[in-house]
Amino acid sequence: MHGAGRVGEEKPVDALIATAEARPDHAVGIIFITVMLGLGGAGSALAYIAVQADAESADWSSFPSMTYPRAWPELVTLPSGDIVAIGGLSVSGPTATTEVFDPDEASWRPGPTMTSARLGHTATLLDDGAVLVAGGETGSGTTSSAEIIDFAAGAAYALPDMNFARTGHSAAKLPNGGVLVTGGTDWMTGTRAEAEIYDPESHSWLYGGTMLHPRVFFPMIALDDGAVLAIAGDASGTSEIYDTETNSWGDEATMTQKRYDSASVVTSTGEVLVAGGLEDGVVLRSSEMYDHETNSWYSSGSMTVPRVHFTLSLLVDGRVLAAGSWSSSVGATDTAEVFCQCGMAWNSADSMLRARGAHGAATLPDGTVLLIGGRSSTAVTASTELYTPPTSEPEPPPPPPPPPPHCEPVDILPFVIIVAPEMPGHSAHGLIAKILVAQSWYELEEIEDCLHILDAFYNEVRAFLGSGHMTEEGAEMLYDAYATVVECLGGTPQPEIP
Repeated sequence: MHGAGRVGEEKPVDALIATAEARPDHAVGIIFITVMLGLGGAGSALAYIAVQADAESADWSSFPSMTYPRAWPELVTLPSGDIVAIGGLSVSGPTATTEVFDPDEASWRPGPTMTSARLGHTATLLDDGAVLVAGGETGSGTTSSAEIIDFAAGAAYALPDMNFARTGHSAAKLPNGGVLVTGGTDWMTGTRAEAEIYDPESHSWLYGGTMLHPRVFFPMIALDDGAVLAIAGDASGTSEIYDTETNSWGDEATMTQKRYDSASVVTSTGEVLVAGGLEDGVVLRSSEMYDHETNSWYSSGSMTVPRVHFTLSLLVDGRVLAAGSWSSSVGATDTAEVFCQCGMAWNSADSMLRARGAHGAATLPDGTVLLIGGRSSTAVTASTELYTPPTSEPEPPPPPPPPPPHCEPVDILPFVIIVAPEMPGHSAHGLIAKILVAQSWYELEEIEDCLHILDAFYNEVRAFLGSGHMTEEGAEMLYDAYATVVECLGGTPQPEIP
């Protein structure tokens, strides 16, 4: 394993950021984004919301500031409901500080100090409620070190080092409780494809396969079936999937656009929304969605403004809030917007209280969204603000149409059976055959073909009556059954048999 020693030269943080935005595929910078998946209880929210034609009418309000200014923090929601902000960029560089937000008290308190300052690290909640923190920039280089923060005990302790120094990497918890860490860079050997897995029982790092493509500044999402999706951050603009059963990578899918530093969120329908980021140094407006069943990407429209170093948060009504943006060339923005999956539409929301990007975002139990820290156009901030979605109830989906009355063609069969004894030989067989053919068309939802066969049934009944092979009472009984089914299917019955 590599030691915890620093790899690479010390570089001014702002210079690294500017360089990486220009050439992210060459891994010569620091660009990090907090991606809030917004899972939890919101996963059961309504998937249908009416498309808003005008700007979203909501409310931004000031909230208590953190103790320390920080940008690019890693946020984790603990089992208690508290939200912890871990590391990030402070006024003077990467910080080792953490702090805890109590939603009930709407207040911040200091958390344990990490064993190392970190920026561009990952933080993952473990099954025991502790948090695994791995990699990042320490202020004097990239580190392979990792640690556990036990917020309940108020302590942090070092773990064995990872096999590779990483920053700009991604992490995801696996179904067995382990944590998959992959990608990133150390600024010396380029972008990495190697993956490794933290085993909480042995506190060791295990082989996690090698990705199909090296990736940096990319989101990674654990899917419902236990697989893990690594998204973009590569030169070819693809995604790929880690299979926990085979400990291997595959199922490459081409995205609609190459992008680095994008934001992502799992929607209420279970699909993955990815938006914004950088392509060849240009900030993007585009978005796309991933369908796991087909392993494919499709366009989901464009945001109202380009965004990078911003957050996506799932709202309780199924929509998605995009907030802020920051780049070294443009600075920070105070704009926000809301995505509605029902119409693949992005609509402007009320502006935030202050321009910010490179912040964190967390959805609180009451459905509001807390934005934490970040960068203004000139400085790192400790401020926070709260987004309260519209108080009006979202427009519900139209009620489903009432179920049609029971009108399958096979309903006529009992009447054929009643009439059959009065018919000579096997004359009833042709009528039964036509009903069964009509039933097949009905099950295939080919109603016109079904009605055509029913008309043939009518003509045969009429012929049997004319030839004396059926009594008038039997023909009348069959006609009434025929007419009832045809009308139920939306057709027009033939005239009554004379």
